[in-house]
Amino acid sequence: MPLKLGTGAHSSVTECSCAACYLVRTAALSRGNMAGWKAWRRLTMSRKRKASVERGVAVAELDDAQWTVTNRRLVYDAPPWLRVELADVRKPSGQREEHHQVSLPRAVMVAALDESVEHVLLAWRHRWVPDLWSWELPGGLIEDDESPEEAARRELVEETGYRARHLRHLVTYEPEVGTVRSPRFVYQTDGVDRVADPTEHDEGLFRWVRLDTVPDLIARGQVGSSGALIGLLHVLANQTK
Repeated sequence: MPLKLGTGAHSSVTECSCAACYLVRTAALSRGNMAGWKAWRRLTMSRKRKASVERGVAVAELDDAQWTVTNRRLVYDAPPWLRVELADVRKPSGQREEHHQVSLPRAVMVAALDESVEHVLLAWRHRWVPDLWSWELPGGLIEDDESPEEAARRELVEETGYRARHLRHLVTYEPEVGTVRSPRFVYQTDGVDRVADPTEHDEGLFRWVRLDTVPDLIARGQVGSSGALIGLLHVLANQTK
């Protein structure tokens, strides 16, 4: 039976848990699967159009503002870590230019809070590329056969030995929308259970950090990754509601 796309109520193709969205999303993110990518793009654009109309933006305006890719060619491929392509792009103004696109693997992060919801589990770790020490959330790459939620549960146990009790999705974002395609999925759990010893030993020094000290850590530049910043700011914002 053909897969029927876009049925039901969906807040976002990257967040929806229905079978249609998950299958299209998985196919779209498989390297080299252009049919899956085009199907995902059709589904995504149809929802973007609907959302734009709801926000008072006419479909014609949306068409006029869209960038169009006319050709794409591979420059460098190092699976699963990195893929670089060069695209011929037509801007809304009609101007054409070559534009690099970098594709990185999908990843998840987990804001794990204790039962009191007063402490968050963070890793103090070194990142050699920017030569930066900072606090980060546990997380990692999503494997090909995993959903983001499954990856979040697995990564939390592997890195910390804790199992999430009530995992919920906070946000999906792109870290550098102008050049990089690399969806990041952020989850939160209120309460964890110790179920094992960590099996990953290069992920930093994990500590329970008081949540009310996080704004000061951010202000002092001690939270350096986009995933940790976005996840922690979401947690803090939700606490004030």
